Amino acid sequence: MECCLDVSSFTQSRAFRGHVVVTTNSEMLPKCLVPVKAQYLSPVDIQPSSIIVSSDRTGDVEEEFRIFTSCPSRLVRVVTNSQPIVRSEFAKDRLSETHSVKIFVAPSSESDIDATLLVELSLFPDQGESVTIKKNVSVYRFKNSLCKENEP
Repeated sequence: MECCLDVSSFTQSRAFRGHVVVTTNSEMLPKCLVPVKAQYLSPVDIQPSSIIVSSDRTGDVEEEFRIFTSCPSRLVRVVTNSQPIVRSEFAKDRLSETHSVKIFVAPSSESDIDATLLVELSLFPDQGESVTIKKNVSVYRFKNSLCKENEP
């Protein structure tokens, strides 16, 4: 018997534990529970997978996320759907299994910020050709809801 686990939507490594129900044609054992354990090791882990800037922080805010890969990789680009509200900086052309990305989030006075960063990496496994992987990092910043008239 072969079981398949669809990991296409996973963004991080994780462990699984559960059961598979097998139906048989045996009258003595019409159904059987088979324990299943699995460990998925993601080729790319991003920590944290989303960034939330609280409303009590003022001015431009600098945050950082780290990227861990299962083999040497090069960070190709980080693009956002919210330029210039969210911008990023990272070391270009660096081959490593860890990368650091600094992001800068502008103040949110008019409305909340709900941005997505697209992170594109090239992975270089020991055997085989290079692979390009794209991952999203969500960035949220809530507007400061303090009313100026309530200030002393």
